[in-house]
Amino acid sequence: MLVGGCAIDENPEREYNPNMKTPEQQLNMPPEPERQTEIPTSLQSEPVTEPSEKPWQTIEQIKQTLFDPHIISKKHDHEGRMATASEITRRRHESQSLRVDIGGRENTLAQIEQQTSVLSALKAEKIIVLEQRTENVLVRLKSILNIKDRSVGALETEIGSLTTEIETLVTQTEEARMELAMLRQPQENIPDPRKLLEAYYEKMETVPLTNTEKRELLKPEMLVELSTEEYIALWRRLNPHFLSHVTRQGFRDHNAMVYHSAGLQEFHNGLVSVLEDEKILRPPIAVHEGLRSRDEATVKRFLDDWVLQAENEEEAKDRLNRLLHFSFATAPKYPDQTAVHFAAQIVADGYYGGERNNESFFIYPSDILASQHHFAFNGWEKDFTQPQSETKWNDVFIWPSSVDNPGVLVDAGMVFLPETTLVDPETGSKYTSEMRTAEGEEKRVMIEDEKLISAFVK
Repeated sequence: MLVGGCAIDENPEREYNPNMKTPEQQLNMPPEPERQTEIPTSLQSEPVTEPSEKPWQTIEQIKQTLFDPHIISKKHDHEGRMATASEITRRRHESQSLRVDIGGRENTLAQIEQQTSVLSALKAEKIIVLEQRTENVLVRLKSILNIKDRSVGALETEIGSLTTEIETLVTQTEEARMELAMLRQPQENIPDPRKLLEAYYEKMETVPLTNTEKRELLKPEMLVELSTEEYIALWRRLNPHFLSHVTRQGFRDHNAMVYHSAGLQEFHNGLVSVLEDEKILRPPIAVHEGLRSRDEATVKRFLDDWVLQAENEEEAKDRLNRLLHFSFATAPKYPDQTAVHFAAQIVADGYYGGERNNESFFIYPSDILASQHHFAFNGWEKDFTQPQSETKWNDVFIWPSSVDNPGVLVDAGMVFLPETTLVDPETGSKYTSEMRTAEGEEKRVMIEDEKLISAFVK
């Protein structure tokens, strides 16, 4: 189950602009473009300027900058806005012209069909009169004597004329219908102007942020205010690459490498600890050594534990050097210990995870961390776009932006938890456990199934 590490907006369909305009108004298009022959001057001359000093922006203003396609287009795509407005106007003129032509043909067709109907009715009446006349005894007698009845002749002539006229009208009807079909075909192929506009604004929703915008707009205090839906919308304007950080919740039941075997089969409360610690991912030196800041009191506590217990100054200096710099790890110790570690383009649960099918991890777009923090790669390749060729080196070091708050906010990213794994609500572990005291130390251990064990062990 995906859980956004950001505050959930109870009204995700909020309006970013209280003076919301229709799409046509946003492009400065008139309500009846068929009456306009040129693109509006206001759209043609719309300036795109950057102030020399950018004023402070509210969260809502930043959201407009990030998510409002109208504002995005004004800032990043002035030419595209003009081209879209011109295309929509042209299509509407073309559509209007076709509608006029089609309307004219439809009127003509209706007149022809009405005239055909009138003549057909008149012809039917004449035929009835003719039939009645030919049934007359006198007319039948004349026919036997081969004498032409004048009335019958006149009716036959009229019926013949009507037949000719009707046939002509039928031909005209077919021609009019063919013309209509030919006019309607291009009309069907003309894109709907509104759909053109919607497609344009949809494209604007994925316009990449500039590096300057990333540095200015992706600050943690702004990201905290985003709903999950808004966070995903933001990511569509960033590079698709991600950084991950795995934490352990429960009993560590797997390991991928001997160098990362500490805590195997032991209980870890990593996720809960992070959430309780101001929801901040902190570097090892803050978690294990207690150096959470650089103020005098914190530094003194950090040194008191061992360094200042030395017998003399030289030994104290040596201890400090070893504390900060001595390590068997490949990376230099101080940069290693003062950075929060991430993996690029993979989730390194094999090395750093806790319980199989019960992993907890954090995901951040690479752009967000790279734009707000100092970083370095600890691997063969120096690349955000793909995993390292050897995953044990897949460490990206992220240094906190300030030593006074040494960590990365959870709410600046997204938290992922298992969707279907059943866990103990108290521990978050999928294993049953209890607290036991051994050698004077109280710790949580898994409860063994004695019946199952006895079935295999005598």
